[in-house]
Amino acid sequence: MTAISTFDSTSARAESLITLHSLLDDAQKAAMPDSRDLLRSAISLSVAGMDAYFTDRFAESLVRFLKKRGATSGLTTLLSEAGLNTKVALEMLTMQRPYRRIRTIVEKRLSEYTTQKQAVIDALFLVYGVKDLCRHAEGLSKRKTLLKSVNNVVLRRHSIVHGGDLNSHNRARLISEEMAKRYIKDIDLFVHSAEALLVKSLRI
Repeated sequence: MTAISTFDSTSARAESLITLHSLLDDAQKAAMPDSRDLLRSAISLSVAGMDAYFTDRFAESLVRFLKKRGATSGLTTLLSEAGLNTKVALEMLTMQRPYRRIRTIVEKRLSEYTTQKQAVIDALFLVYGVKDLCRHAEGLSKRKTLLKSVNNVVLRRHSIVHGGDLNSHNRARLISEEMAKRYIKDIDLFVHSAEALLVKSLRI
């Protein structure tokens, strides 16, 4: 599967949780500590899908980029940070598929990334010469406040995952199906706008 198809699959799973919440009757909701946790789970899953998309998308283009444009300074730095030193490079001389080894090394490095912050996303794709990916994706979406909205979703995800989505009074913060749907829609628009831009910019 491609990075964007994997994201779409994850986003669909998030949407299904909202649908499930909408189908609960009063008795089912009463039997749960908080049925809105389905909505919180949907938001967390959506942000996870976005995070995975950007790291997967970078890895997806790596070998084609190397073959077409070579080891640029930014890519060389990333490979060095990932552990591709002289010893590893010499070992690769005897390998049948050295590019696969390079991709594996980079994927391991990217597994340590958290690509939820826009500055991290921009820095990562600058390696490919794509400048200000997030800002340009917002422009392509024709939503002037898209980046702000996506950031709000990420912050809400942090509240859910790290603090149980509790407020200062130790009570669950309010959330509705409409809000969860809007959050997921914003993430979806951002990712698909970024994908369209990357397809056009990389051309590989």
